[in-house]
Amino acid sequence: MASQKDQQHFLVLGAGVIGLATSLVLSHAYPSAKITVVAKHFPGDRSIEYASPWAGANWSSMAHDNGPLEKYDEVTFHRFGELIDGKRVFGCQTLKSGETQFVDSVNGGGNEAGLGRMGMWGVFDAPIEETGILTEETGKVWYDQLVGGLRKLGQGELPKGATFGFEYPSVFRINTQVYLQWYFRSPKRIDPTTTYVFPRPLGGGVILGGSRQDNDWSEEWDEELGQDIMKRCCELCPELGKPENLQIISRNVGLRPSRKGGPRIETEMRKWKVPVVHCYGHAGAGYQSSWGTAERVLELVQKTQAPNSKL
Repeated sequence: MASQKDQQHFLVLGAGVIGLATSLVLSHAYPSAKITVVAKHFPGDRSIEYASPWAGANWSSMAHDNGPLEKYDEVTFHRFGELIDGKRVFGCQTLKSGETQFVDSVNGGGNEAGLGRMGMWGVFDAPIEETGILTEETGKVWYDQLVGGLRKLGQGELPKGATFGFEYPSVFRINTQVYLQWYFRSPKRIDPTTTYVFPRPLGGGVILGGSRQDNDWSEEWDEELGQDIMKRCCELCPELGKPENLQIISRNVGLRPSRKGGPRIETEMRKWKVPVVHCYGHAGAGYQSSWGTAERVLELVQKTQAPNSKL
């Protein structure tokens, strides 16, 4: 960042969803500032190192810290809603998009920015007390009111192996090829063999997954794992049909920038002459926390720009 006497200049490292969302937030707060994005990969690139284009890209909070991570997701939820409803958010404008059904997301749907609403099921194979999604003060799911109320699934609605589940009345899915991108239907978010089905809006097909293998950076496709994923997805979502009848468009391996302890969002001032604000390590929650973490970065930047700042 340049001194206050000069034109402000912000340098953003990385052009994934976090870097680009942060750049938009900064440009709104400092319209006369110069903002430079430096990155190895930009939208349109298909490198496995570029995590954002390979994401499912939806809002389905995995935060369970009763703290800042939940706040980041909450802020992002509201921003996506404003984008869909045609309100201006940091210089963006979209057309209004109404409620859609599961089949609509496969055939089309969403607005010209690639955003839309959809109902969703979330099912779990562990007791609710072990998932970390309950608020300490109330004992209720922390995002219950945020999404407009959750309906608990009956035993007859739960897939095999599920302990409990909810129906979300309205969540967001994004097409990453239009907006930096995704959507969800019925995830099973528990362990390294988490199963998910992501219908893509705007006729983009359906993404099936998944697995989580920490510290594995291989680009090689695991055929045995792929067959297991298709089997699990078809069991979870019978509408897909049989695994052997699925039409496979492509097989992808996606990397996620995880960090022990969660994302790092803080200011550092050491050997550099300017303050550095870190914002990385979002793992698989980049899209659904993007606007919230970007606004937190803005708060930290504003503190460094304050006249009485010690930085």
